[in-house]
Amino acid sequence: MIQETKATNNILIDSRLEFINLLKQTKEKDEILIIYFFASWCGPCKSFGPIYEAVSKKQETNVMKKIDIDHVES
Repeated sequence: MIQETKATNNILIDSRLEFINLLKQTKEKDEILIIYFFASWCGPCKSFGPIYEAVSKKQETNVMKKIDIDHVES
């Protein structure tokens, strides 16, 4: 299972199983989960990416993760 610390708050989700485990874990802990779905070719994603990165580094209470829609395993 994914361990939550501030240092790993912005980790990239690579598989469906990892995503499901994260959903279960945050539900069990009654945490707020924010997921940034993006694609490397997406213009708006490139614009929003730095904002997301800055916010996720400051975030201590919410769980924030990223999913690259073109590289996640099913």
